[in-house]
Formats: sequence, C-alpha cells, structure tokens
Amino acid sequence: MGTKGASGTRKLLFGSLTTETILDSPVPVLVIPKARTHSDFNQIVFATDYGRDDLEKVREIVEFARLFDASLRIVHVARFDNMETDIRFTGFKELVLREHPGMDIAFDLIYEDDFFAGIADYLQTHAVDLLTMVRYKKSFWESMTTRRYSKELGFYTQVPLMVLMSRSED
Repeated sequence: MGTKGASGTRKLLFGSLTTETILDSPVPVLVIPKARTHSDFNQIVFATDYGRDDLEKVREIVEFARLFDASLRIVHVARFDNMETDIRFTGFKELVLREHPGMDIAFDLIYEDDFFAGIADYLQTHAVDLLTMVRYKKSFWESMTTRRYSKELGFYTQVPLMVLMSRSED
C-alpha cells in the first residue's frame, strides 16, 4: 500500500486510510511512504514485545528476508533494566537462533520508558530499510486504555512498515 500522507498541524506521513487498513486488515500490510526513493530491503527490523505469536512471525520474516538476501535485526524496547528483562531477551534470542542457524540475525535491547520513542530513536540511528511488527487485536477496554503502537508508527515513520496480523487476542 502506498501513502502520500495527510495534512494537518503535524506532518503525517501515513494518512488515516492507511492507518485504518493497518488496524483492520486480516492480512499483512506493507506500507511504503511516498518519499521513499528505493525498494531494496537489505536491513529488516522486527520490533518485538515477545507476544504470543512473535516467534511464529519471526519465521515468516526470516523467509521474507531470504527473498531479498537481507539481514534481520530483532529489537525489543524494555522499560526496566532487570533480570526478568535479561531472561526474556536472552531466551527469545536463543529460540530464534536455534531455529534459524546460519541466518544473519542480530538482536538489540533498548531501555526506554516509551516504546514509540525507543523505536523512533532506533530508526534514526540505524540504517533500516523495513520495520516489521505484529498487530495484536485487543478487547475494546484494552484499546481504550493502552496506546496503539502500530497506529502511531503508521503516522510517524519514514521507513516502510510491514504489519503482520496475530491470531491471538493479546
């Protein structure tokens, strides 16, 4: 899906139609900003929060990365630097590497209170050709009380975004 952006007080890169498609689509959505000048996907980033389907989605992204002979970076933004964070990061990393030996996969753990700020900073400081993430459906109550990160990323990123849909209701 291409996007030309939207008008308003903020410079929005993805318009409301693109964002609604991301939120409602039953299939993966690939969004390419109009200002993007090339289509090579050499460096793919998967932003994970260790959701229920994230390991399965890494399998899909690995296959996608192989189509482009791309390297994959798996990024987790954590609020706290503690043992639980380290255990989850190390465990996920070991599972992925065990399943995909020989694949060019690197892992980054970012400490930031705000997920969006952490990913935005990461995108500004790393050469990223495609950001991927999983959209989990949430109950009405949860959607009213939590931020919808895929929507925010859809509005603010300058990097192509691929949103994969989860089967879970996390």
